[in-house]
Amino acid sequence: MSKEWRRGPGDQPCFALLLQAAHRIALEHGIPSGELFRGTGLDESVLKDPYTIIGRHQALAYYQNLAAAGPPGIGLDVGLATTLNERGSHGHLLLAVDTIQSAIQLAQEFYDLVYLHVDWAARQQGNLFYHRFTEGYPLGGARQFCMDRALVIVQVGAEYFTAGKLKPTLLTLDGPRPSYAARYDDLFQCPVKFSQEATELQYPSEALGHRVTSHDQQVLDVMKSLCQNLLEKLHGRQDFVSEVRRAIHLKSGSFPNIDQVAERLGCAPRTLRRRLQQEQESFQKILDEERSAVASDYLRNSTLSIQQVAERCGFNDPQNFSQAFRRWTGRSPSEFRKNTSQDR
Repeated sequence: MSKEWRRGPGDQPCFALLLQAAHRIALEHGIPSGELFRGTGLDESVLKDPYTIIGRHQALAYYQNLAAAGPPGIGLDVGLATTLNERGSHGHLLLAVDTIQSAIQLAQEFYDLVYLHVDWAARQQGNLFYHRFTEGYPLGGARQFCMDRALVIVQVGAEYFTAGKLKPTLLTLDGPRPSYAARYDDLFQCPVKFSQEATELQYPSEALGHRVTSHDQQVLDVMKSLCQNLLEKLHGRQDFVSEVRRAIHLKSGSFPNIDQVAERLGCAPRTLRRRLQQEQESFQKILDEERSAVASDYLRNSTLSIQQVAERCGFNDPQNFSQAFRRWTGRSPSEFRKNTSQDR
């Protein structure tokens, strides 16, 4: 019999929570803060409150900057630093569970609170249990960073719950063997296979019933309530802002103005502006974020000319596009393409 619990990122905002561990590791490696936040629309002040709500593409842009500036395998370092205590209310919830199976189910239920930028599916099949990570949407230069971080976060939790005893029986990765491959052996202490069909951790299913010594039902109930409140806070903001983002992308290959988006949403432009202001957002900011994300993806992953990229982002004049792109990212389109090409 096969069981599966699934939760994926979708199109939504996220909390700044997990940037904290990543930022600490980045600074330890001597990466300037300004370089990490370049093109994100954020700065270091966002780290003061872990439950500041930021955009998916803002967090991803940060991780892309970190992956480009950091040493190979830095995602593993960030995963090690992202302990249960580093994961805020989500982590404290898991500290109070009774079994590993309960931890997985609750981690999935409240996955949006820690938002790893990958789809995560956990399934039991016979005497084995699998954690599979897939790219739910294009991660560009941050893909391996996000995969490595997610893999290590799962293993850190497994070792916490079992006092270091639970190791996977197999780790498979869907990419080629990287220069830092020996680190997988050290961290997971199991056979590792590269260029496989999926990125997946495999454990004996008997571990699901392992009793967690830190279980506290009273704390668990309190933390579940707190996590639910945080989820409602996140989703409450998500609804309208995400509707606007979806309306912007309703017609592929073009970017609408505020009147067109308002028409698609069935409201007046004035109403759209007011509702976004209530969420401390603006239409122009959202439009710029979406254009920046699309432009960055084209420049990283296609051979389109800068003029063609400009046209796909709604600019008739490549010079105006270049000026806007520099404002969004701190680099010209040609500099951005050259740098990301060198990073690959």
